[in-house]
Amino acid sequence: PWGAFTLPLLFTWEELEQKAREGDDLELRIVESRCGVRPGLKTAVPYDYLDASAGSGWDQFLRNASEELQQQSKSPEAGA
Repeated sequence: PWGAFTLPLLFTWEELEQKAREGDDLELRIVESRCGVRPGLKTAVPYDYLDASAGSGWDQFLRNASEELQQQSKSPEAGA
């Protein structure tokens, strides 16, 4: 029920396998301190991917780039 690169993180593999066998609902576990986070290449994502919500820096950048591209395509110099 999980991918090859899935890490158990807050659960042991035994807990995950037991929950899968028994069909129990998983409990929600929250990391409250930085020492509980294990960053790595398999679980990491770029920061700009994390905050692509409306009004974020990444969202604003994409909006500005789109507007600039539209202005350039309407420019008489665009066909040159």
